[in-house]
Amino acid sequence: LNPAKAKSSAKDLYTKISLDSAKATAAKRAFDKVYTNKSAVLQTTHSGAFGSTVQIAAKVDLSGMDTDDLTFYLYNSAKNSFSLLKVANVKVDKNGFLRFSTTQGGSILISDGPHTK
Repeated sequence: LNPAKAKSSAKDLYTKISLDSAKATAAKRAFDKVYTNKSAVLQTTHSGAFGSTVQIAAKVDLSGMDTDDLTFYLYNSAKNSFSLLKVANVKVDKNGFLRFSTTQGGSILISDGPHTK
């Protein structure tokens, strides 16, 4: 996060990433109930807009997924819905870390292509 580009905020920005938190597990469960895609999920401690573009790197299990055709969604638990999450610079590096840039955090669902029922 480039502090010079971030919008001013009266509170700290927490960026811890979890792969197995209760929120991440609930988002994956909600997705799997409706859609047939293989998927993975990660949870950022900060939910909502970051105020700038952030680069995320996480060791996510993408086994059996086409890493050239990943689609990202943001889960809204209050509405039990998924919205397309705009991401850029998506790649899996030589150490197996999924890397991407985004402007929002929360329950991020990574799908093997666009979701299908």
